[in-house]
Amino acid sequence: MTEGAGGATAKNGTIIITASSFATSNVYGGHYRSASAIAGLLQSDYEVILLNFGARPSPVMQVPGLETLFYEGSTERPGPLRARIADLMRQQSVRAVVAFDQKAGELIRPLARRMKVGLVLVKPGGGQPRLYYPKMDHNIVFMATDKTWMEARNPPHSRVLMAAGRTYEPEQDLAAQAALRAEVGLCDKDMAILRIGRIEPHYGAVNRSALALAGRLRAEGLPARLVLVGTAESAEEHAALMALKGPEDAILNDERFTDRASKLLGMFRFTVGTGRGFMEAASMGQVMFCGSQDAAHDLPLLVTNDNLHRFFEDNFSPRIKPDIDPAGNLVRILEMALDPVRQTALASAARGWYEEYFSAETARRTYIDAIEGAVQAPEHFGPDYVKSELHLRLSVMQDRLRTRLLG
Repeated sequence: MTEGAGGATAKNGTIIITASSFATSNVYGGHYRSASAIAGLLQSDYEVILLNFGARPSPVMQVPGLETLFYEGSTERPGPLRARIADLMRQQSVRAVVAFDQKAGELIRPLARRMKVGLVLVKPGGGQPRLYYPKMDHNIVFMATDKTWMEARNPPHSRVLMAAGRTYEPEQDLAAQAALRAEVGLCDKDMAILRIGRIEPHYGAVNRSALALAGRLRAEGLPARLVLVGTAESAEEHAALMALKGPEDAILNDERFTDRASKLLGMFRFTVGTGRGFMEAASMGQVMFCGSQDAAHDLPLLVTNDNLHRFFEDNFSPRIKPDIDPAGNLVRILEMALDPVRQTALASAARGWYEEYFSAETARRTYIDAIEGAVQAPEHFGPDYVKSELHLRLSVMQDRLRTRLLG
C-alpha cells in the first residue's frame, strides 16, 4: 500500500477474487469459503471484487460489507461469460485476478493474457489431477505435497507459493446450536464428537472412522456420541452410514445444520476434521482427529504436536499417512479420553496451531507477493493454452460422466 494525500492509505488498485460453480460443482465447498476469507483479508490492500460464475451461485461465497457478483454461464459455450467478465475487468481497471479453482483459472486465462492482467491460480487442496492441470506462471497451493508436485511438472519460470492459512474463527449461531441439541437430545454429560463433511465415497473412510470412534469409546464405558452433519450426495453412502451408526449417534442432513455447519462448532469439544473444516475446528480450541484411508486404521488418528506437520502436508485429508499403528493409536485415544488435563492441553495446542498456521492473517504477504508478481509478469501464449481450453470445454461433461459411473 502507498500513502496518499493527508496521510490516507491508498490501495494497490483493483483485483478480482473468483471461483466457478458450474453444473457439477458442490456450491457449499470449502474453497468458496477460502476465497471469501482471502477477499476479506486483502480488502485493506486492494479494492476487491468477489466474483462467482457458473450455473448457480454459491451461497457461502460471501464477505460482510462486500458484494458478491454472480455471472451465469457455461463451459461448453464460454464466449458470452468471458465477454461479460472482460467488460467488468475493463470498467474496473482490474490489475489481477486470483482464481480459486481450475475451471475459473482456465476461463479467465485468455482474458488475462489478452488484457495483460496478472493471473494467480490457487489449488485449494484435493488430489493431484490425473488427466490435466494447467501449467500456469503464478500459483498458490495449500499443501507441501502440491508444491513439490507442481514444481516438478511446471516450467522453470513458473512460481509456486504455499499459503495454507485461509480461515477465520467461524461465527457461532446459538439458536442453531440449541436446535441441534434438542433434535439430537444432547446433554452436558455426553462426550459429543462432531464430524462435518459431505456424505459421499471420497469421505467414506473418514465418516466411518468417526462412527467407529464413538462406538469404541462407548465400549470403554464412556458416554460418547457422534453427530455427523453433512449433505447426502450419495444415497448409497448415506444408507451405509445409517446402517453402521449406533442408536446414540446422529446423522443430520437438514439444511438448518448443513448450511455453514461451522456455526455449530462451539457446542462441541471433539472434532474429526478434514481440510478447512479441521482448521476451523482448531480455531475453536478442540481436541482434533483426522481420518485416514489406510485400510488398517478403522479409527481416526488423534492429532498432537508430534504429528501435526505430517498430517498438515496432506491438508488433513483422507490421504494422510498414519504415524502410528492401530493399537498404538487406540492407546493414545483412550489415554486422552480418560484424562481431562490431557484434553485441555490438546485443545489449547489446537488453538495455537490455528494462530500460527491456519489463520488467514498468516497468508496475507504470500497473496500480495503472488499478485504483484503476476502483475509484473503476465502470462504469454504457449502450448498449454490449447490444452487448458480443451479441458475447460470438456470438463463438466467429464464430471457428469464420472458422477454417473461412481453413482
